[in-house]
Amino acid sequence: MFSNKISLTCQICILVLLLSGCREEFVTPQPHSGTGTPAAVTGASVENLPGAAKITYVVPADPNLLYVEAKWTYKGIERNTKASYYSSELLIEGFGDTNPCEVKIYSVSAGEKRSQPVSVTVTPLTPPIVEVFRSLTTRPDFGGLNTGFVNATAANIV
Repeated sequence: MFSNKISLTCQICILVLLLSGCREEFVTPQPHSGTGTPAAVTGASVENLPGAAKITYVVPADPNLLYVEAKWTYKGIERNTKASYYSSELLIEGFGDTNPCEVKIYSVSAGEKRSQPVSVTVTPLTPPIVEVFRSLTTRPDFGGLNTGFVNATAANIV
């Protein structure tokens, strides 16, 4: 008799917990203060890397800022990369040559409004895949070829 009361009490408690935990949740847009565009980044400097570039900048002190975005066109395709407002650098990768490329940097607010662009020119160094190809060696081996290469930058060549 006593164990039936405990069992019934436990079942009621579980039912009450299940029913109180079920409620509909509404997703609302992210709140933002102000309706203006954010201030642009300042002090942009470029460090050219093999097949890439690292852009360092000063993040504006704007409470409405959500992220910083870089846009550029490479071989007719528009590309972009984003960085949080906690970061003060962008890494732009994927260049297969050493041609100069113009990159526009935008500050973006929580309302998805972009600032005026800050333009910088990047001139990436020789891409790692080209250096690996130049060092590629082959020689005959039992049952096939023996290949070797040097990946001095330890880049992901896959």
